[in-house]
Amino acid sequence: MADLAEERGGWRAEIGSWSVAECLDHLSSTNRVYLHAMKEPAIRAREQGRFRRRATAPGFVARWFVRTMEPPVKGAFQDEGTAECRTSHGATAR
Repeated sequence: MADLAEERGGWRAEIGSWSVAECLDHLSSTNRVYLHAMKEPAIRAREQGRFRRRATAPGFVARWFVRTMEPPVKGAFQDEGTAECRTSHGATAR
């Protein structure tokens, strides 16, 4: 992403959609929240010798969490950085 020119980062597929830079910021913010929430439980599970034996399937709460992270980010998961990014880039809700 370091080679992404600023004008390319501001590109939008259509008026009112998120720019490339906003999408990348959204992915970064979402991953930071999600990984932070999983860190301690993962450490505890590993310490107790519990390891995943098969691929995980998201349950009700995980599906809800993912839906709240879809653009535009809603509710308590919207942090100041995400709001600032959307404001500074002029994005609007679809």
